[in-house]
Amino acid sequence: LIAFAGSRISRKITHAKLKRADQIAGAVVASVLALLAAWMLSLPAKAVSSLANPIKRSAILRGEYAVLSRPPDFLASIQSLLSHTGFPQVFAELNPSLAPGVQAPPASIASNRAILAAAELTFKIEGDGCEGRVDGSGFPVEPHLVITAAHVVAGTKNTVIIKPNGDRFPATVVYWDPDTDIAVLRVGTLPRGDLNVDEEVASRNTDGAAIGYPGGGRRTISVARVRGHTDAIGYDIYSRHSVDRLIYVLRSTVIPGNSGGPFVDTDGRIRGMIFAASSSNKNEAYALDGGEIDKAIRGSAGKTRQVDTKTCAIE
Repeated sequence: LIAFAGSRISRKITHAKLKRADQIAGAVVASVLALLAAWMLSLPAKAVSSLANPIKRSAILRGEYAVLSRPPDFLASIQSLLSHTGFPQVFAELNPSLAPGVQAPPASIASNRAILAAAELTFKIEGDGCEGRVDGSGFPVEPHLVITAAHVVAGTKNTVIIKPNGDRFPATVVYWDPDTDIAVLRVGTLPRGDLNVDEEVASRNTDGAAIGYPGGGRRTISVARVRGHTDAIGYDIYSRHSVDRLIYVLRSTVIPGNSGGPFVDTDGRIRGMIFAASSSNKNEAYALDGGEIDKAIRGSAGKTRQVDTKTCAIE
């Protein structure tokens, strides 16, 4: 419409100087509109892996974000359609300010005695829905309470937890937070065995492991190292609005199915819950910190009834 109106007005201008001014004004307006279009489309375009890094490196887009902040939240829903990571969007910013990278942790960490003990208390989570079966991971934090990611149980029913030995236990979702992406399951028949959550922020280069069931397959132990701890502005599991989460940025490799599993340090303490991974760096994973886990535990206190987990989200 703007182009059509502009062309109609331009044809009525006959004076040479006015014609030149009109051409200059048209070029300026076209440039501004192109910059605005690039700014708005940068958010959904980041979901395309081949475009993510060029977009992040763009000096023009960095300047636009500095002046205009991030694009409107509704564009995040487009990004979620284009994204095939199977995870929620952790960062809304073009280039979030993160600590420098760290060296890969030694593979021998996967044989650490405390981490192996934690792996025995890391469960597979299964539910019916979303046109099939949804898989994730989880871990016990109190008698009969298991932590997992909210997007693992979103829109599902008949939730069960499966121990490493194959024993199955029915579970009830008693707490569900789609903003932070965390849920608490009550499992009345689950034998005693809990993992300790450490709310103290783990320092950079803290070693540990991300434990879970990637792709709904066998349990795996992926060595991990803390790159940093940050207050991340991202999106809820439905990409409808922006949210704040306290997270760890980890040097580790995780895929869908790992969601809800623990990030455990070499003393066997739970430092975080795995919930996402980078779309442009296969060696970067994200975990909610111990404080976010404790908030969910407190929010589930005394609750025994199934809560509404709305509709399917990610995995």
